[in-house]
Amino acid sequence: MDFFDYLNKHGVIYSARDGMLYIYESLDLVGASVSELCDYLTVMGDFYWPDESVYKMPKKLIVYGDLYICNNAITTLPDDLMVGGDLDLGETAISQLPNNLIVGGDLGLGYTQITRLPNNLSVGGDLDLSHTSVTELPDDLFVGGAIDR
Repeated sequence: MDFFDYLNKHGVIYSARDGMLYIYESLDLVGASVSELCDYLTVMGDFYWPDESVYKMPKKLIVYGDLYICNNAITTLPDDLMVGGDLDLGETAISQLPNNLIVGGDLGLGYTQITRLPNNLSVGGDLDLSHTSVTELPDDLFVGGAIDR
């Protein structure tokens, strides 16, 4: 299904300006079978995206709430990813996080293929490294909560 068709069918409030699509609420794509997202996307609420049919992240993605991508087939994250709440990447094929990633809440990396953490990673809440191959923590890592290994 086309992304805009999905938004319109489900009455999602959005606008497009300055090349960016703004979603003014939480967005739940569970079972939506959306084939492709737009390249420049801002979600003002939570974004639930555990759908294996989309393999490519938008070029720029900002989520003010939580971002749940668990059990998704995507393999990379955009360089400019910003998440205000929790970011759950559990059981994805992601093997590398972008430098300068900022997550306001918890960061869940359990059961991912990540082997090292990026430079300047900032996590406001807990960092879940369980069932990963991460053995060293970078010197410039900031974690506001606990680190679960």
